[in-house]
Amino acid sequence: MISNILRWSAKTLLVLLALIILAIASFRMAASLRETGPRAELAPPTGHLVPTSSGGVFVQEKGPASGVPVVLFHGTAAWSELWRRTIDALAAAGFHVIALDLPPFGFSDRPGSYTRQDQAARVNDVLGRLQAAPAIIVGHSFGAGAATELVMRYPARARALVLVDAALGLTSEPSDPPLLLQPNGGDRHAGFEFLREFSHD
Repeated sequence: MISNILRWSAKTLLVLLALIILAIASFRMAASLRETGPRAELAPPTGHLVPTSSGGVFVQEKGPASGVPVVLFHGTAAWSELWRRTIDALAAAGFHVIALDLPPFGFSDRPGSYTRQDQAARVNDVLGRLQAAPAIIVGHSFGAGAATELVMRYPARARALVLVDAALGLTSEPSDPPLLLQPNGGDRHAGFEFLREFSHD
C-alpha cells in the first residue's frame, strides 16, 4: 500500500517536472523565434518601429493620444505583448499606453549594447520621437533597472515610477551617477526637492 503511494507520488512528480520543462522550453523557443525570425512576418500589426540613435525600438501603443502616457518596461526574455491585459485595461481607462520591446528582446533592433544607461537613452529617444508628455514609467523585473535609470537620468520624462517585482541588482558595481545625482554646487540634491530619503527608525 505504502509502496503504491510512493510509486504514484514519484510518477506524479515526474510528470509535473516534465510539464514544467516543456513549458520553459516552449517559452524559450517562442522567444528565439521572435528574436531571429523576420520581423515583417512575425511582429503584431498593433506595433511599429520607432527609430532611435541606436536602432529601431518596437513599440505597441494603445489608448487615446490625449491620455496620460504609461510606459511599460518588460523583464528578461519577455516582450511588449507580456503586458497585453494591462495595455487593454489601461487604454480602456483612458491612458495612452506605450509598451516597448527592450533590446535585445522582441522585435527591436539589436545594437549590441544593453546597459541600463543605453536602455534609458534608447527609451528617451523613443519618447522624444513620440512627443510623449511626462509619463508614468512602469518597470517589471529586470526592466525595472532600465526604468529607474530613465527616471533618474531624464526626470522630465516621468510623472511617476512604478516597479513591479523589481530586479534592480543593488549589489552590482555602480555605474557613473545619473545626471540627476551629480554634484551641483556642493549640494547633490540642489534643485531636486522631490528627492527624499526615508528612515526606517
